[in-house]
Amino acid sequence: MYIVGRSSSQGLRAGALAALGIGAGALVHVTAAALGLSAILSASATAFTVVKFVGAAYLLYVGVGLIRSSVAESAGTVTDNRSLSLGVFLQGFFPTY
Repeated sequence: MYIVGRSSSQGLRAGALAALGIGAGALVHVTAAALGLSAILSASATAFTVVKFVGAAYLLYVGVGLIRSSVAESAGTVTDNRSLSLGVFLQGFFPTY
């Protein structure tokens, strides 16, 4: 749905960047699973706790970024095309970005 939404609203280039972002993110997950990260996390309560806190910190970072971007949009800040392309890719790579 993300790729279709980006493609229909912003064109072919944005759709391709969204697809590349999602593919890159999936590659990271597959690589982590292949290297046994799931087994390590299930065997170590400490490692799992660290991952939980890192995830919580990331969600806070994303939330603050969303609030800041909302304030910037309401102020009429103009962003260049390159940063928009990076944003499309990152939203595919990090689904909550």
